[in-house]
Amino acid sequence: MSSIKMGDSKGDETPNIPDRLRKILQPTEEEKEFRLKLYPDVAVVEDAKILCTICQKDVKHVFLLKNKSYKHVFLRVAVCKGCMKFYDDGDFSVDEDGDDKYCRWCGQGGTLLPV
Repeated sequence: MSSIKMGDSKGDETPNIPDRLRKILQPTEEEKEFRLKLYPDVAVVEDAKILCTICQKDVKHVFLLKNKSYKHVFLRVAVCKGCMKFYDDGDFSVDEDGDDKYCRWCGQGGTLLPV
């Protein structure tokens, strides 16, 4: 059984994101320790539910059987292939004040909570 290591996978670089979001999206040392305590070994993940964080679709089979994973462009959390395609690169337009018009998590428009 192998230990899970965070940030070791290739292609895990954070894309160009607005500076106001960059600090929010970086996990703290406390968060990293919490994750390692929660998931110290891959076997723990095999017994867990793995859901798309946007639509709640089960994606465990994709992780374990197909050996693929789809990660949110900015948040680096599990998403399904459909939500990944919908979200695309996350390069959404902003309003005249420079505020987001679309949710940074799901890509939907509407009333957004301020960052």
